[in-house]
Amino acid sequence: MITEFDDGSMLARDFLKSLGRPEPTTGRVMRSWRKCEELTLETVAKQLGISKQLLSAYERDEKRPSIQRLMEICQIIGMDPAMILHFRIKDEIRGFGYELKQIVLEPIQPKTDKAS
Repeated sequence: MITEFDDGSMLARDFLKSLGRPEPTTGRVMRSWRKCEELTLETVAKQLGISKQLLSAYERDEKRPSIQRLMEICQIIGMDPAMILHFRIKDEIRGFGYELKQIVLEPIQPKTDKAS
């Protein structure tokens, strides 16, 4: 089970529990997060300006949304874009017959101005 996203909140616990098995995919992660946020397909699709059938196809991994569309979905459902990109990268690599074991994201430290 993926635990690096578990911040201890009720949403995180419900979300992780909803993923279960088999290996989470981009679509399953989007659907689980949307449901934990108690958002309907209709509500999210309307905000995206797409049909609920297309959003459902994204969630069933039948179609792959563009990265831009993924970012829009994250904004609407309140999901951290880094999380969905994690699963998208894993899906892409899995498509080539490989498995990605871990992605480590570290924040970029702002450059400090040394001139005083």
